[in-house]
Amino acid sequence: MNSPIKIFEDNELLVRRLSGSSQQLVLVFTGLQRRTEGKNADEFIGVASNAGYNHVLFIRDITCSWYSRDGLVAKIADVVNTYIADNNISEIITIGNSMGGYGAILFAAHLPVSKVIAFVPQISMHLGVLLDTRWMRHRENFGAAIPQSLCPIIENSGSQFFLFFGEDNEADAEHARLLPAQNGLATFTMEKIGHGLSMRLKKLGLLAPIVADILENNGTGLSGILAEHIGDSAAKARTGNCLCGAVGFTIAPLNQEVGTCHCKMCQRWAGSALLAMETPAEAITFTGESHIKRYQSSDWAERAWCDSCGSNLWYRVTAPSTAPHPYEIPIGLLDDTTGLTMTREIYVDEKAELVDFKGERETLTAAECLALYAGNEE
Repeated sequence: MNSPIKIFEDNELLVRRLSGSSQQLVLVFTGLQRRTEGKNADEFIGVASNAGYNHVLFIRDITCSWYSRDGLVAKIADVVNTYIADNNISEIITIGNSMGGYGAILFAAHLPVSKVIAFVPQISMHLGVLLDTRWMRHRENFGAAIPQSLCPIIENSGSQFFLFFGEDNEADAEHARLLPAQNGLATFTMEKIGHGLSMRLKKLGLLAPIVADILENNGTGLSGILAEHIGDSAAKARTGNCLCGAVGFTIAPLNQEVGTCHCKMCQRWAGSALLAMETPAEAITFTGESHIKRYQSSDWAERAWCDSCGSNLWYRVTAPSTAPHPYEIPIGLLDDTTGLTMTREIYVDEKAELVDFKGERETLTAAECLALYAGNEE
């Protein structure tokens, strides 16, 4: 692989490039410099370039100010925007580890970033928010521009975020606990790994598949890739997506109980009975939300679909409530449906004559279902 070529350098910033053949640009924000054989090592060089397919810019904050020195963010944005214009770039992805992960998230607020991949990132370097003392010797380099938290960026930028943490580092876990419950945010906690997460993933042969799956499939295969290495709560996670892949989701933890509805409205919507999992709002995060359309199918509920391929995404009650209503997610959207069990079947007196599921479960007729839900009709 060719070595990166310097395109900008001053006393606080170094930017180098690897040219690519596509219109995709990966911005690699380097962490505190790791050295190999006396030389600074380029993080993510292989996975970011993808054998010369992607353009790559390696962005180094020389002063280790967490990009907070006066004018540094604007300087980086100017260099990147010039490269975008000169190379007809149509998509930007950011990636980084530790301080670099912080930068990958930060620049979603300053550039049109589609996806953010961050390993053990700091979510706040403000001591008033989180007392993380690991990098005290670098704080003298911090400028006034350092934000209290990156959470508002995650909540408001519109980018997709894929954040990875190791459960064995308590300081990293404290940063992870700052994260909001947010559509478009997927987090993965790896067991028996600490702050050296990205290097450990590389040695396990997992780093390249992780990055490739995010870049090519919006992360729909991550649960399978990481199945043997994620903690108990994440091990119950499942990913899924619509037919074209424009809309994806992660459910963690997964409710493995499936309900089936045979009402005429569900039959017309799903093409047959609707088999779906009741999923609490706080347990699911979506990507590609700009492609989600909603139809108010009754006075109290909506149905959603992908505006690109038409895949049905959810049924959800919309009636006023003190708590968010759960989503009913069709099981066919899941990448992995193993271990699911049908525990309830409703509107059984309206099902198509040829439909007959095996096994025992709770069954309700239309009248029984209407009585149970206080007169709500499907």
